[in-house]
Amino acid sequence: MSKNKLKISDIGKIPNIISLFRLIISLFILSSLLYSIEIIWIQIIYIIGAFSDKADGIIARKFNWETKLGQYLEGIADGALIFTTIIFLTFRLDFPLIYIIISFTIFVLGFIFILAARAFTDKWFPVILPENRLAVFLGHIVIILYIFSVPMREKITAVIFLAGIIIFLIYLTKIIKFLLKNINIRI
Repeated sequence: MSKNKLKISDIGKIPNIISLFRLIISLFILSSLLYSIEIIWIQIIYIIGAFSDKADGIIARKFNWETKLGQYLEGIADGALIFTTIIFLTFRLDFPLIYIIISFTIFVLGFIFILAARAFTDKWFPVILPENRLAVFLGHIVIILYIFSVPMREKITAVIFLAGIIIFLIYLTKIIKFLLKNINIRI
């Protein structure tokens, strides 16, 4: 089985099931805005989701179950967990709304550039890059700062978000270089 093809049949592989589980956790966290769920449950569920973020990749590499679908599913599940938790924090705790706007804008722009790379080159831009892993890690740190009410979280978060913008710009330059190297405009 090729790791380079996007196959829906790969959905049943354990690492992909773990990523799907993270998507379900994300939906639970988001739906908790509608109900009076104690913060301790959100903390526990988030920690399980954050650990599953590492588990799917470790299992995929250890058992050679890496798939193209898994790469994309993991990225979507990571983003969903972070964004839904940040939305929860914004409405339930004191997380600044401006960070949601910045995060969502960066996420959408990155997604648009990945789709553009696919449209113009007939190739998928690699989604698992060190920049992505660092951005997800920083996102988890920000969430932990707020979900556990860590002192000085506002100042630390501001620095992390500035780092996130720099990471995005580095990622964007890689996408542009990928486009320029592989461009194949169809008329």
